[in-house]
Amino acid sequence: DTLTGLPNRSLFFHRLSRQIQESRELDSHTVLCVMDVDRFRVINETYGRHEGDALIAEVGGRVRDAVDENSTIARIGSNTFAIAFSGKMDVAETGHRLEELNQAVFDAAFRLGDDDVRVQATTGVAVFPEDGNSPETLLGNAEAALRNARGRNIRFLLYSKEMNERVAESMRLENRVRAALEDGEFSLWYQPKVCAQTGKLRGMEALMRWKDSETGKMQPPDLFIPVSGGQCFADTAEAARPRRYADRGADCGTGSGQRD
Repeated sequence: DTLTGLPNRSLFFHRLSRQIQESRELDSHTVLCVMDVDRFRVINETYGRHEGDALIAEVGGRVRDAVDENSTIARIGSNTFAIAFSGKMDVAETGHRLEELNQAVFDAAFRLGDDDVRVQATTGVAVFPEDGNSPETLLGNAEAALRNARGRNIRFLLYSKEMNERVAESMRLENRVRAALEDGEFSLWYQPKVCAQTGKLRGMEALMRWKDSETGKMQPPDLFIPVSGGQCFADTAEAARPRRYADRGADCGTGSGQRD
């Protein structure tokens, strides 16, 4: 593509076909995103085609910078980009990748003429092998998801209803964990480690607990640990570790919260 320097539709199909074959051999997934820049016609009419072209070139550059070298990207329409990435991804990671891509490309404003303009995009997503086994089928289903997303006025939508619900639930859980951290719903419980031979205290294991204000119940660690990022819990444990045990020379290392 002369404007963005990205592969065109024909070259994209060739590379996507190879990417799908590799995923098939590795028993992994290929996630195909079709991204439409919103209100592009209005931008062209307001700022002129020159600024519209500059916007598309800038979007292409940001997309290129946002993905790794193993991803396949292309401009497949006047204001439409396709991005494909592969790997052994669970639902949560797929949702994260989609959000990170959207933020990397569109969080910062675009300079159009003398104005800094906020631009957004709508994205349809299809996943190999669940949503198709060929580049043509996968792209067709991603474009169908894109049309559905536009009709429902949402930022991105997966073709598979089941996958879409699982991604949405994972993102809701992450938001709940974030809010719970801010509201102080997490607490640390300390489990002593005692030498079996001497009976002396050798250290403490920090166990994270979450009493969910939404349900009033203690949530199991395997629910919130995968979406927590971990480091925030480690920092909390370090700040709150029992001083008297540290003063006695005990190793009060933090635990993952994975066991009771």
